[in-house]
Amino acid sequence: MRIYTFANGDVVHRYNRSLVAVFQGSRKVLSTSDLIRSLAAEFVALFSGAVAGGMRHV
Repeated sequence: MRIYTFANGDVVHRYNRSLVAVFQGSRKVLSTSDLIRSLAAEFVALFSGAVAGGMRHV
């Protein structure tokens, strides 16, 4: 289910308890995780699992 479209064309989708951001072009992404901190280039999408259980479909 599409939940948001940014002005630049990037789109965020929700699938069950996951969020997926699909970019219109490649992006640089900075990870601030406690386990892995890094800067990665040429991402075309991001996936985030286990969205908080309290969220509801919009």
